[in-house]
Amino acid sequence: MTIADEMGFTMGFDDKIKNMADEVAGKAKEWVGDKTDNDQLEAEGKFDQASAKTKQAGEAVKDDLKDKFDDLRDNMSNKAGDLSDKVADRADEVKDRSDR
Repeated sequence: MTIADEMGFTMGFDDKIKNMADEVAGKAKEWVGDKTDNDQLEAEGKFDQASAKTKQAGEAVKDDLKDKFDDLRDNMSNKAGDLSDKVADRADEVKDRSDR
């Protein structure tokens, strides 16, 4: 599990499908409202679409943050490994000098 997963930054596939379905339903509602001269239904459809698109944009931001956190974790892990190698090399040098 990544840091981003632990912090709840990833959206599940089910959430993405639901938001897409909400957008499609909003389009249908808007279309029906337009064809039946029902201004309220048409407005609700537009609102539903806007709401779904906002959620999708939020998901995109969360996915991007997840990628950034994962990259940061990998970078920190690599740096820690490099530092550990340098410390081990330095310890070997000190040991070699003391053995002389």
